[in-house]
Amino acid sequence: MSDLELSRELTTVVAAVPGVVGVYPAGPLHRTVGLAVANATAADDSAPAKVSLTRTGDAGLRVEVAVGVLSTFPVPLTLRAVGDAVRAHLTGTPIEGALDVRVTVSHIETPTPTLTP
Repeated sequence: MSDLELSRELTTVVAAVPGVVGVYPAGPLHRTVGLAVANATAADDSAPAKVSLTRTGDAGLRVEVAVGVLSTFPVPLTLRAVGDAVRAHLTGTPIEGALDVRVTVSHIETPTPTLTP
């Protein structure tokens, strides 16, 4: 599986975590731009890749995720759930070195109250 395919899978996994309202491009600017180009030139209609993957020198993998979180969910617990979902998805993926999962919040969304007349 290519890193682009893995990023797409992880983007879908992260988006399904309760409390997550969006997955945003993560990682260094050059990697974010690379993901945008890869998404734009993809031959299929797959989900966009927004999770940054960096192969480390020790044959490990750094996964960087940026999410939007609904304010009604505890942010620390949501971030932990995202990290746990990423690690669970990567179980069985051949990673010889360390797995480094970094999750950040890019946005906290507050539901708009519904006004009734």
